[in-house]
Amino acid sequence: AYMSQVDELTGVLNRNSYETRLEELSAIPGGGSLGCIYIDANGLHEINNHLGHDAGDEMLRAVADTLLSQFEKRTVFRLGGDEFAVLVRGMPRADLESRAAMVSQTVEKVGYSVSIGLEWQDQAPQVSAVVTAAEANMRQNKADYYANRGGERQMRKLNTRLEQTLAAKRDADSLLSCLLPNFVGVFFVDPQHDTFRCMVTPKEFKADLDQEAKGSFRTLMERYAQKWVSDPDRQRFEAFCASPELQRLARDSAQSADIVYLRVDSRRIHLQVRRPRRADDDQHEVMWIFSNAVEGQS
Repeated sequence: AYMSQVDELTGVLNRNSYETRLEELSAIPGGGSLGCIYIDANGLHEINNHLGHDAGDEMLRAVADTLLSQFEKRTVFRLGGDEFAVLVRGMPRADLESRAAMVSQTVEKVGYSVSIGLEWQDQAPQVSAVVTAAEANMRQNKADYYANRGGERQMRKLNTRLEQTLAAKRDADSLLSCLLPNFVGVFFVDPQHDTFRCMVTPKEFKADLDQEAKGSFRTLMERYAQKWVSDPDRQRFEAFCASPELQRLARDSAQSADIVYLRVDSRRIHLQVRRPRRADDDQHEVMWIFSNAVEGQS
């Protein structure tokens, strides 16, 4: 029941809860003032395309956290995609406007941008009219943002972040090239979206990467097990890859999991799965590190 009410990514209430709340508010005669702010996260599509869905998810969580810093959780909803809404009873208009402005300023400080529409009615407010007006005001605010070259500013921010990401990757590639003889493969995996990034790609993965996996890490591991893991270890390897523990690693940096198995070419491989040690605790990738097993590992 909890998961049916809460947006898993951001922790705020979801669209189901929003629709229920609209019905509840509509059923209350009078009930005092009603305020709505309608929020759109500017540039989510561009962030997803340039920096990947992890970066887009990071943006959405930043917007949600900012909203929760200004409003009670029971009033904040993610409607889907890049849109959020806040519904409040009995809050003075000036207070609602002040909090909406603070949301916009706080989001700007962490490098993002939102378009906000606000509507407030005092005497016998009509719920649907309040929400429709808030959404229309948001759409106008978003049009003004892009008309005033806001989109261009967003792209400059994205390009800066992309340059930083590429620079970090080049540094990592240089380090890995020194360590390469010990590595069989290194992947950054997003379990939630079943996607992955290759840092070190062994030759036995290349054909599957290009032809069969089609971006799915789960499929890639299935193909690898069928082709490269020896019969005595294949079932154990497949069970390890499907373990629920690996899903939890994306949320707990203190944990790790590993397995040593035999390949069909008689090489013993040590597979470690762990969360990268990064400053940002809200990322959800895990590292899959394949290396040559040392003597005594089992």
